[in-house]
This record gives sequence, structure tokens and C-alpha cells, in this order.
Amino acid sequence: MSSYVGAQMIYQLLLCLAQTAVTLATCKLAGVTFPERGVVTPWGIADLGITILLITYASDMLALMISSLVRTTTTAMTVMPFLLIFQLVFSGGFFALTGFAQKITVLTISRWGLDSVCAIGRYNEQPMVTLWNTLFQFRNIDYMGEKPLLEIIRAMERDGSRDDFLLWSGTYNQKEAYAATLENVLHNWNALVIMIVVFALGAMIALEFIDRDKR
Repeated sequence: MSSYVGAQMIYQLLLCLAQTAVTLATCKLAGVTFPERGVVTPWGIADLGITILLITYASDMLALMISSLVRTTTTAMTVMPFLLIFQLVFSGGFFALTGFAQKITVLTISRWGLDSVCAIGRYNEQPMVTLWNTLFQFRNIDYMGEKPLLEIIRAMERDGSRDDFLLWSGTYNQKEAYAATLENVLHNWNALVIMIVVFALGAMIALEFIDRDKR
């Protein structure tokens, strides 16, 4: 059974390599701007490619483990949507998590993948449009016969300080986990590699029980 899992791992790795190449090519054709400089390698696209490969391969190994643990395809198809929801909710990317919920994120592929992509993409160095858009929405509010927000917006547009304002507001939206450091990215990659190993071992152990029918 271990040889079967080994063969599946090699096969899935080849598929994941192809999927990574297709994903990067599609993004390139769609006009997505890749970071010029990488954090681990000299090229941003190489760092992103490694991250996408690890995310995809870890997901495949999780699916392999689940399919080895259950008896039927129906059960596997029932379990997988719940795992996907778990990955989305506890990724930390949709809303802030605190307390015990924050600790659970370490068990998700999505958390480590998201942190890695944001670090490589230099999220902390990007301008933030949220504050500007909020001001723009309230630009026509009248205060004592005047529209102060509208005047501020027009003044920034006239003197060309809008971009500086966006960069300034972005400094208040930084996250330590998204810092573009070698330590951060390697930490995320190591977490994904550990998950790949754990899921593969889980599949091997589960398949050892097939002949004994103890799953």
C-alpha cells in the first residue's frame, strides 16, 4: 500500500507542476502584475510558483488522505465541502480571527498559503484605497453650508498628493505575517511541506488498514 501512495504522490506532483504552470501563464495573459523581486529567489514569479505548487500539492495530499480514510466515494464527497469551508473560514483572509479561532488557523493550508503570497507580493508596501473610498463616499456631506471632505479630496487631486495619501493610509493596514522577509516566506513554506508529509503519512497508515477492514 505504501508503494501505491508513493506512486500517487509522484503522479499528483506532476499534475500540480502542470497546474502551477497553467495558473501562472493564465495570470500573465490576464495582465496580472507579478512582483519583480522575489523574497527567497531573485524572481517574484519563481517565489509565487513555488508557493502555488506547495498549496496545490498540500491540497492534493489532504484529498488523498481523506479518500484513504473513508470507505466510499459518497462519504468522501460529503466530507470535502466541509473541509473547504473550514479552509476558507479559518484562513484569516476574510475577517479577523481572535482567541481560539486564531490558533486554529495553523491547521489550514489556506492560512500558510495566503501569508506566503502576501509576503511575496509585498502586501505591506502597497497603497490602501479603503480610506480614500470612504472619504469619497461621504464627499457630499454638508457641514454648516460647506462640503469639507469634497474640498479636501479636490485639493489632494489638484496637488497630486492622492498617491501619497494612499501610501500613508496603507501603513496603518500592515500585518506582521505579511512582511516580505526571508524568514516569513520560508516559515510558510515549511508549514506547507510539513502538511504534505503529515497528509501523505496519514494516507499510508489508513491504507494499511484496508486489508484488515478496520477503517
